[in-house]
Amino acid sequence: MQLLVVQTENPMSPFWKTWLNIWCLGVAIFGLVLAIGGHAAGGDAAHMVFAMIDRDEGLVLDPHTRFSIALMGAVTLGWSVTLYAAVQAAHVAGAHQRRLWQMLTASTVVWYVVDGYLSAHTGFATNIIPNTVLLLGWLIPMAATGALKRG
Repeated sequence: MQLLVVQTENPMSPFWKTWLNIWCLGVAIFGLVLAIGGHAAGGDAAHMVFAMIDRDEGLVLDPHTRFSIALMGAVTLGWSVTLYAAVQAAHVAGAHQRRLWQMLTASTVVWYVVDGYLSAHTGFATNIIPNTVLLLGWLIPMAATGALKRG
């Protein structure tokens, strides 16, 4: 029995592969900062994150808030590792590569829309600015390489 392997050209140059790896690392670092901010000794990290979105005044780091920040850090850190693994898989996916890039992009856009809506709804609309930078950091290589176009 022989397997037929269909190869498609990988649209990602080494530059864009490195770009996406650094993008995933940036998400991981942010997750780590949040996780540290949830720890009693990491109050400065929590204040730094909230200051970035112009809302650190009145931040009370009670146990509930620390838990929420730490949990977001853990989820964000896990998200970065999952995205990194998925990006690596998409680079070698052969005939299914474009579909993987499309699904990864859809998941990133869903995060952006939900997070942006909830940020605005809860009075933290300024959070949409760094989220937009993060989204563009993903969309730029997708557009530059044509990774989302159907083969």
